[in-house]
Amino acid sequence: MIKEQILALRDEGQVLFTFKELTEVLRRHMTGEQFGSEELSAVVGLLDGPCIVKELDYGTYILLQPEWVNIYAQAVLRTLRREDEELGTLPLKAIEEGKLLFQTIDREGEIVETKRLPLRQERVVLREMERQLEERGLCLRQDGKLVFPSHCGRDRPEIKEHPAVFVSYKVKGYLDDIYATLVVRLADSKAFLLKALWRNAADFETLDHKCYMGIKFVRESVESGTISIYFAPGVTDREQTIFANYIHAHLADRCEEVQRLRYYVCPYCSTPKGNPRVLMDKLMKKKKEAKVYCDNCDKQFPLWDGLEELFADVATRKAVEGMKAEDQRRLNTRRKGKLLVLEVAARITSADQKCFEIPQTEDEGIDMELEFTDDEGNGTGKRLYLQLKAGNAHLEKRKDGKEIFQIKKQRWVDYWCKQPCPVMLVIGTFSESDKPERSGEKLEFEEIRWMEIKSYLQKAGRPVKQIEFNGKPLNMTTIHEWRRKLLQGEK
Repeated sequence: MIKEQILALRDEGQVLFTFKELTEVLRRHMTGEQFGSEELSAVVGLLDGPCIVKELDYGTYILLQPEWVNIYAQAVLRTLRREDEELGTLPLKAIEEGKLLFQTIDREGEIVETKRLPLRQERVVLREMERQLEERGLCLRQDGKLVFPSHCGRDRPEIKEHPAVFVSYKVKGYLDDIYATLVVRLADSKAFLLKALWRNAADFETLDHKCYMGIKFVRESVESGTISIYFAPGVTDREQTIFANYIHAHLADRCEEVQRLRYYVCPYCSTPKGNPRVLMDKLMKKKKEAKVYCDNCDKQFPLWDGLEELFADVATRKAVEGMKAEDQRRLNTRRKGKLLVLEVAARITSADQKCFEIPQTEDEGIDMELEFTDDEGNGTGKRLYLQLKAGNAHLEKRKDGKEIFQIKKQRWVDYWCKQPCPVMLVIGTFSESDKPERSGEKLEFEEIRWMEIKSYLQKAGRPVKQIEFNGKPLNMTTIHEWRRKLLQGEK
């Protein structure tokens, strides 16, 4: 009966409820029927599995029509295509404020405005859409913008001397996702620096020698294409092999099919040699014994060269595995941080107050602003500044029961003390110790607590490296307590 009522609400056009709101609506509709939160949670979970509804990871929100996430994602894509410069970028503020292209063209060529959700619901769906785009690796954050590699339309300027292709991969699968996630993962990795994005190409820079290397994508059919890897002079053999190995491991995870092809030139006269497929087959069959003759100078040279030796080297593979593990740890940390932002924003919004996330590039020790509203919902200018920390590792639990937060950046202390408004340290912790989570696995905070630290630091009167954390739960009660203090001048 609960399932039927939820589906009926969905069919009526209802889009978004909190768990509490949905419970109240169902009890009104199911007069005389008794059910508890456990029964409702079970039904929502069963409907969430096949994506009939979507239970969000924050704010107790239940999205009865998950397709709205795709509708807003389409608005993002239309906005990207409209940009004259075709950089494939979109300001985060444009997404947050819903400044997207909500128009389509019908069969008669007329412009039609697409339907939008009410503001309260739209904000939640926009946040969820942004989270999903980032978590799937389809875009990356850079300078207060989201960058979409698959939608960069800039043509690369003409290059007089094209760098030689070292290796290419024939890939099969959903090509836009394969290419976008590859660029995003390489850009997120601390081993390579993203220098420029072009139409179906990306240039990176080595950290040690500042030499460039990159990838180029050529679509051959709807689901098959080639990703080529090239290196400019100066990139060492080890850097080449690490870069190629990293790409190889990513494609093996993402593609339905993937085939590696090496490209060779004669070491004596620099003449390109033969068909890469034929050479690769020969290399795979004969391994270290594989040799060929140059078509120009007729000299023999091995296919199993120094680069192939490094490619098969166990130490190189372990280095790449270590890089990928570190990247995954960093992604998990970022995912927790984003989840905390969304959860805190949901709680503040539920308390009828305003909040604004501060882009990472502007982070000087403050991640979010909370602005209190008056009884009519208008901003008052009275604010709290929030520093958000997600994860159990941020608190050291001592034998005497005290919890200690270590201040890693001392410049934050001066910055916090100079703020005109109270500064709150917000820490979200989980029920178990932090362990690497699989992508898509649901995370849930056991506690989110906050503590005012500006006055704490000012009273200390000396350099402070740690804070004894005595935070209260961040909920509607404590939000309204702070609102009353600031609006009524209470101490």
